[in-house]
Amino acid sequence: LLLFPLLPMFFEKGERSAVSSQQSALETQNSDYPRPRKLLFLTTQFYGLLFATLLVVHYSIFPLSALFDKETDPDSRMLFGWDEVAAVVKKQSGVVGDDRFLATTDYRSASALAYQLNDKTVTAISDRVDQFDFWYTSDRAFKGRNAVILADDWHPISPELLAQFDRTTAPITVPITRFGIWIKNYYVVNGYEFKGGRVS
Repeated sequence: LLLFPLLPMFFEKGERSAVSSQQSALETQNSDYPRPRKLLFLTTQFYGLLFATLLVVHYSIFPLSALFDKETDPDSRMLFGWDEVAAVVKKQSGVVGDDRFLATTDYRSASALAYQLNDKTVTAISDRVDQFDFWYTSDRAFKGRNAVILADDWHPISPELLAQFDRTTAPITVPITRFGIWIKNYYVVNGYEFKGGRVS
């Protein structure tokens, strides 16, 4: 989509190759675009700028897909709300104690939370094999420790994960909105005394 503004150059190139070199020279000397070519140029410029603007808005200001449906485009929705999520995770980290570890239910949220908190020890606990399985190959370092677990509707906390702790708290819901429009919910759960099992 971002290449739309460049399309007139390709059409013009093809057109010039179809005419004689003398006609091409005369066209080059004429600084005024013929009407069809000028219309094509303006149209592609408009569409290029329109889509470029929509992409910037969608990925940095507000996910436009949230206007149409509450479940579509979960990847774009995950780009928003990390300030709010990090504030809750930090607060709950103080509740569970200093010797805690941070975990999420998906590698995307684990990476985003690690970036937001500048904490490379955040791990992902999920059934899917991902890079965290190679970074954390054993659960021995986590046994007996408390945890703050982050989940969302896309990747909820499974009963099997909760069972790996001696006890867990009720989830704290962190709703994410922009301009009064709901985007998604995150859930923060405190787990106490990790007993063992898969950590990544």
